[in-house]
Amino acid sequence: MRALRVVALSIRDFYEEMFLFVPLNLIWWIASIVIIPLAPLTAGLCYLGHRIAHEQRVDSGFFKEAVRDFLVPSLKLGLLDAVILITILVNLMFYSRFTNWVQLITILWIYVLILWATAQLYLFPLLFEQREPKVLMAVRNAAVLVLAQPLFTLGVFILALLITLLCTVLPILLILVWPGLMALIGSRALMEALEQTRATASRDSEKGER
Repeated sequence: MRALRVVALSIRDFYEEMFLFVPLNLIWWIASIVIIPLAPLTAGLCYLGHRIAHEQRVDSGFFKEAVRDFLVPSLKLGLLDAVILITILVNLMFYSRFTNWVQLITILWIYVLILWATAQLYLFPLLFEQREPKVLMAVRNAAVLVLAQPLFTLGVFILALLITLLCTVLPILLILVWPGLMALIGSRALMEALEQTRATASRDSEKGER
């Protein structure tokens, strides 16, 4: 199962780079407590995940570099992400109030909510797969990848959700492990989804030439 392999590799990656990620996870949580925007720090963690997934060297310098260089794009992406989520939730609550056939529209918004929740896996990692970090392109590509790889994406999302629930039960894991591990899972999931999508496109192209 590809989803299980992605999560297993991410756990291995975290274990191997534990002494790098644990202090950065603490910084991430401290920033959340003092109400510092988390988007740039999340981008920094995802950049480390990006480099690890591509078998490149990592250290804290790369984290600082990503936070600095992707400060504006990550803030824009974080803001747009929040606006989209709020829009979905507002529509979901609005249509759920009806008791006639209009309430059926609620089902559509539930699907949109699931799509956007699973797209979170790819959203920030996609910043580092572009020649230039374009926020709208990252949002579009995240949605496209979910639709192109629905079962794989849902599988990774469910496993990530189970890990999140475990970390919630054991708060020490939530503080020391969760942010970095989620970044690693998202980065490896993105790489797997992109490779599979490219392979499918290549096969379709070969069939079209025959």
